[in-house]
Amino acid sequence: MSVTCLNNFEVLLMLRIIILSLSLATFSTFASDVTVFGKIKWINNWQGHSGFLVALENMTPTKGICKRNDQYILPQNHQFAKENFSMLLSSRIADKPVTLVIRSGECLEGFPKIAHIRI
Repeated sequence: MSVTCLNNFEVLLMLRIIILSLSLATFSTFASDVTVFGKIKWINNWQGHSGFLVALENMTPTKGICKRNDQYILPQNHQFAKENFSMLLSSRIADKPVTLVIRSGECLEGFPKIAHIRI
């Protein structure tokens, strides 16, 4: 069995590489998510759209993500579309705030796409 000794420079270099790699991985994980919080102004179900359109009181945090920022879209083909719609409707009826997670760059029909909902 051979033992390899690293000098201080090599250890510091390895630590820097590991820290840099971890920080980049963490940044890329969170950089694509935008969290918005507020009360729902309305929920629309317009013919021709493939999901429910949702507007919050404050739409500013997602400005510039997609062509349109006046509403978010909950896709009909979302894995939990029915459950998420129930959460949105409950929040609207109770006049309570909701938290939406929007993925930056994920647009549907020009609207920011809702990925997750928390009430």
